[in-house]
This record gives sequence, structure tokens and C-alpha cells, in this order.
Amino acid sequence: YISKNTIYPTLIDTIRKEFIANGWRESELRNYIDLESFLINPPRNSSDVKKALKIIDKIIILDPACGSGHFLTTALKELVHIKESLLKSIRADYSVYHLKRDIIGRNLFGIDIEGAGVEIAKLRLWLSLIEDMDIADKDHLETLPNIDFNILKGDSLVGWINESLKQSGLSKPYDDSEIQNIIEFLKGDCKGDVKKLKIISKAAENFNNYKQDKILESYNLLCSIYSLESSERAIKLRLLLDKVRDSVYDTIGKSYAQYLERTLYPKKKKARHTKVLPKKLKDSFHWGIDFSQILKNGGFDVIIGNPPYIEKSNLKEYQLEVLKLYDTVDSGNTHAFFYERALTLLKKGGYCGLIVPISAVSTDRMRGLQELLINSSSQLVISNYDDRPGKIFKDLEHCRSSIIISEKRTSVSDSRQIFTTTYNRWYTKDREKLFSNLNYVNSTNFVIKGAIPKVGEEIEKSILNKIYKNTPLKQYLNNTGSNGKLWFHNAPQYWIRALDFIPFFWNQREGNKISDQMVEILIKPSKYNKIVTAILNSSLFYWFFILYSDGRHLNLREVENFPIDLNKIDTTVFDELKNINQELMKDYKKNSNRKQCKYETTGIVKYDEFFPGKSKRIIDKIDDLLSQHYGLSKKECSYIKEFSLTFRMGNITS
Repeated sequence: YISKNTIYPTLIDTIRKEFIANGWRESELRNYIDLESFLINPPRNSSDVKKALKIIDKIIILDPACGSGHFLTTALKELVHIKESLLKSIRADYSVYHLKRDIIGRNLFGIDIEGAGVEIAKLRLWLSLIEDMDIADKDHLETLPNIDFNILKGDSLVGWINESLKQSGLSKPYDDSEIQNIIEFLKGDCKGDVKKLKIISKAAENFNNYKQDKILESYNLLCSIYSLESSERAIKLRLLLDKVRDSVYDTIGKSYAQYLERTLYPKKKKARHTKVLPKKLKDSFHWGIDFSQILKNGGFDVIIGNPPYIEKSNLKEYQLEVLKLYDTVDSGNTHAFFYERALTLLKKGGYCGLIVPISAVSTDRMRGLQELLINSSSQLVISNYDDRPGKIFKDLEHCRSSIIISEKRTSVSDSRQIFTTTYNRWYTKDREKLFSNLNYVNSTNFVIKGAIPKVGEEIEKSILNKIYKNTPLKQYLNNTGSNGKLWFHNAPQYWIRALDFIPFFWNQREGNKISDQMVEILIKPSKYNKIVTAILNSSLFYWFFILYSDGRHLNLREVENFPIDLNKIDTTVFDELKNINQELMKDYKKNSNRKQCKYETTGIVKYDEFFPGKSKRIIDKIDDLLSQHYGLSKKECSYIKEFSLTFRMGNITS
């Protein structure tokens, strides 16, 4: 899903631009609204199809935390499918083996900090290639692509991209006699290949000076021809590339450390800080070295992946120092830093698709990431996923996720649009249909500080427009006094549990107390206490909570931001809400169950468990009255009362 929704739009955008530049009219392209339509009904002229194939040959795809290479092998399958479709349309001869070999060597790149992951990723790509090998053709054994410089080990978050460094001590690679000998060997070995001979001759010239950009230009060009070399030529090229890379890395590493010192500690002139010494930056991945030509051409076309989700507190000291330079530093988790790094490396108009925790779009801590995404993207497409009852990651607990696909802005004047889905829930048996059934809605106008809402239906926008005519509930919350108290459970799943009484809780160590999971709030004036309790138990508030929260933690932010003018509620509605709340509290108590369990820290624990789902008929009455207050239509009221109902009523114990 992520590969298709990044690779396909990138290619069709480029194809359309190229065709217009070659004389096509907009009207002739109107049927090509997406790449699928282009593949189903390609141009009749074979030369146009060949132009499209050349465009596909140039797409550069990166996974900056590639792990075992799953995203790269998926991207490989997509590119093979695309090229096959077009080649068949012009009845061209091809072999899947050669298609894969060229794509692996030319289009796919990955970085990972774990050496084992890098080796597995390379192996995975090779195995994917071998499955299409003609074992009767022994020459194939000589032509497996060399991807040592496509899939590399390093710390993606730490390293030089294009920062202004003070260069010092850069030596001429050609001063190394071994490099001279290899160059001379390659010149002689490539006499029959004019294109390669030209690259090697240029490398000899560039390696015989101190100019960093020239050295890097030839290093990158040699990497590109190395990928499909074999036998002694490949061995010699690999040795040459390793020596040049090590030399430049050593110099850049020192300059990069000095840059960090100057930037992070500008007032320290003599005694430099020790947290970012070059030896501590040994795992740094210097994008400006390994991919200098890609970055010189604007960056990567597509960036995809599932970055690690590591709390900042678990990172190494030198990493923490470098991350101070990130706009998302306060987000506090590596997935935010990876998205920032990806957007830096991405070409303008390119697409980035990462799967990250849902907190990325729904918590105050991630405001820096949200602002970065919104400001950097002409279009954001966000789909959201619960982890109950079905899961995106079947082996992980409480891993609610969002897939964020960003189209990078080409200029500051680009319009910005955000498209979102609902908070998707599904049963495991329906997993296969999940992505094909996603529904997106333009929710740009409903973003708040700290949250991009999980709006998935047009009717939800209509409801939001009506309820937002009210002011936030926070004006009725009071930090002092003893009147008007109520309590809510801070970790709801399918129901909000708000109470105007203190629920029973006892443990062996502390005796009777208020559970740590119950949050106390004070309402002013106290006459609104019962009304607010009723509101928090409503399906309307539950829906609002799901839209703006991480789906698991009910924080004061959601309570404070809920729009309701209590002083404008009709007197009759007010009295009815008060009476229904009393009825609801009685029903909660009647259906409650006293549970007992034992923990190491507190010993035996006894508490009352409540089942709001069993009181749905009473909660519906609250929603009917709130709909009256907000002026919701019957259809809108029904939508709220039935929101996620299949899953909520199937889990009335939650």
C-alpha cells in the first residue's frame, strides 16, 4: 500500500510533465489521472511508451531504515509490474530476471544502523532475483548485481547532508599508488566500452585534485557502473571505491564533528565539547558522500519505510547532541526524526510514505512533527489504524498506527491539503480488504494544535462545523475548590467512563484510595457537574475523543477542547440531561462488577469495573439531547449513536 501510493503518483506526475514538454496537450492526458489508467490504456505510439520506460529507469527509491529489506523488495515487485505492463503493450522482448537485476542495481537504496539487517536486505533482494534466474544460463551466475553501495550500514539520523563544512586535510585519491594502478587496469579493461571508459578517465582526472565535489562526482559515477560489473573488474572497482570512500569519510567525519561543535556550542572557542568528537561519530552516515549526485539532482524521488520507534531517552549521548539540531527534537521519538530526515532528502514534488505510531498525528508532544509535515507538504494523506480487534502488526501490543504519505511542496506558494481516514477497526478475517476499503476526506480545516483529526466521512465535517460554533469546555473547568467534582477513566477503549462519584478501589498496601487511572476534574459552577458527566459519557464525546486523541489515552486536552456552551443549553434540555445522568450512574452501579487481582508492588487489589455498553439505551438519550442543542440532523444524530457500534457493542466490557 505504501509503495503503490508513493511510487505510482511520482511516476505519473513525471510522465505527464515529460509528455507535455514533448508536445502533448492537457486534453490528451485527461484519461491518465493515475498510473493505473496509464498502464491499462498506454499510448498507442511505442516511442511514447519507451519514453515512459526511461522515466521509470530514473526513479530513485530509498528506505532510510531498511532493516531486512521488506519495503525494498516490495518496491522491486511494483517496478517490475509497471515495466512488464508497458513492455507487453509494445510487444517487446524481456526477461523478468534482467528487469529485476537492473532495478536492484539502479533504483533501490537502503540504509540501516544494524550490519546484520543490511546483509539480510541484500540477500533478500538477491533471492528475489534468483527466483527468476534461468539456471540453464551459467552467465547469470556472473551477473548478480553488486549492491554494496546501494544498501549501506550507518546511522541515518547522524551525518552530513549539505551543511556548510570547513574542509581540511583532503588528500588527492590519486596520490595512492594502488588507486593509480586500479584506474590504469580499468582503462585497459574497458577499451571496448566507450561510456565506461569515459567515466573511468574522468575519475582519473578528478581523483588527481583536491576538489571534494569532483571527487564525489566520480565516486558516485563509479558506484553506478560497479553495480552490474563482474569478475576481476568488479573486484578492482570495489577496492577502488572502498579506498576512496574511507579517505573521504575520514576527512568529512572530522569536519562534520567540528561543524557540530561550532553550531551546538558557538561560545566555546578553545575547550571543545567532548560529546561529539569524531570517534563518537563513527556510525554516522554521510549522505553527501554516498549520494552526492542524487542530492545534487534534487534528492530521492520516493522514500518509504517503517522507521524504528525508539524513545530519545534510549539513544546514545552523541545522537542526543546531534538531534538538538532537528526541528522535531521535542517530539522525543526516532520516528519523528526519521520523517524529518526523509523530508530533507526528498526531492521537491517527491513522495514519502512511512508507517508510524498514531501518536505522530494525535499528541501534543508531536506538534513539531505535525507542523513540519503540514508546512513541508502540498498534500498529506493519512490513514489511521487501531490495534483492536485486528492489528497492523500482529505481534505487538498497543501499536496503533498511522500511514503518513507526504507529497513534498515544490514552492512556498503551493496549496496545502490534508486527507484523512477514520480510525480504522477490523476483524482479522477482514484484513485483506482493509486497504482497498479506505475512504479519505479533506480534513484540512479541522486541524488543531497537537492533532490532525481522524475524519473519514463527509458527514463528520458537517457535525464538526455545527459543534464548533460552541466555545471549548475548558472555560467551565476549575483548578480550585471542592464542589462540582467528577472523575473519568484515562484509558478508554470503546467507551468513556465518567462518574460523578468516586468508584471503589482498594489495594493491600494503601487501602481505600482513588485509582491512579481515574482523573479528577472540577467544574464551575458546580451546577454543571452532572451535565458535564453526562456529556463525557455520550457517544458524541467518544467520537470527538477518537477524532483527536491517540485512541487509547483520554487526556484533559480532549476534555478541555470539546466545544459546548453549557450556559446556552435550553432549560428543558438541561434538566433532562441532569435526570438522565442520574439514571446512567444508577445503571453503571447496577451493572458493575467487583474484581480482584494481585500485583507484586501493591499485593491484592479490589476494584469496581463498569460496563457502559450495557447502558447504551440511556447514553442514546444523552446524544439525542445533545443533537438538539447543536442542531444536528436526524442523520447526523444517528451517525453519532452508531459510530463504530459493531466494535463497541462487541466489546461492552471495555
